[in-house]
Amino acid sequence: MNRGVLITGASGLVGTALVALLHQRGYHVFQLSSTVHHPEKKIFKWDYQNNIFPDHIIPHIDYIIHLAGASVADGRWTANRKKEIYNSRIGTANFLFEKFCSNRKKLIGFITSSATGWYGNKSTPCNETLPAANDFLGATCLAWEEAGLQFHKISQFTCCIRTGVVLSSKGGALPVMAAPVKFFLGAPLGSGHQIIPWIDLDDLCNIYLHVIEHQLSGSYNAAAPSITSNALFIKTLSQFFKRPFWNFPVPAFFLRALLGEKSAIVLHGQNIDSSKIINTGYNFKFIKLFEALQNSYDGS
Repeated sequence: MNRGVLITGASGLVGTALVALLHQRGYHVFQLSSTVHHPEKKIFKWDYQNNIFPDHIIPHIDYIIHLAGASVADGRWTANRKKEIYNSRIGTANFLFEKFCSNRKKLIGFITSSATGWYGNKSTPCNETLPAANDFLGATCLAWEEAGLQFHKISQFTCCIRTGVVLSSKGGALPVMAAPVKFFLGAPLGSGHQIIPWIDLDDLCNIYLHVIEHQLSGSYNAAAPSITSNALFIKTLSQFFKRPFWNFPVPAFFLRALLGEKSAIVLHGQNIDSSKIINTGYNFKFIKLFEALQNSYDGS
């Protein structure tokens, strides 16, 4: 029996790749979009603020993968922008929960995206038992996961995927990070010592599939099991694109002045421990950064 999977944020970088993988594996995939309505392709428009939802598809859903959320990288973190980042994750999760409860629909599983921003700025190993950091990203991740965990009332399992920097040439952080390198401006940001928890897009999609097929509950880190500093990341990018690497860091005060509170994205890092997902039987395809870059560009 082919199971039905509902994906929010399905038109994003991760969602697009995950839809393709699940189709390949024989799942019936239903996509929710804030802008597109194409029922023939099982793409349905939804709007949590105006109570717009395709209720008729609910009986066909066995799993929900919740990827929706405004980008933390776009624009300055004004009060309104932070509210949008927060509500686009927590508000949408609560809306889904209300819809499925009101329709008395039981699920096999609910899986929500989360982020390694949960841990704040840490150079010591971060496993899933650590509390959320006392900053904006930490508070957002905490509420994000709590909104997902309420689905345990109607699901056989619930799971949160704390995701690192997703590597793909098709979007996300990698093209932004690669741009200055391509223009011969590759240099560390801040101290350069902060650890970048990265993951290849293929590995991330396969982790979601692994969670579904093994019905994993709880929180799991999704980052390659390797320690890569910001300086090493930029140096490896420079080697990949055959460009010079300038070991003269961009000062942290300059980045704070330029980006404001959002500078935490580039100045903070996390030393992510991925042993929990590995111990469930998941094997990372890409552990070495250079090979992941080859897959991101040459394999795209």
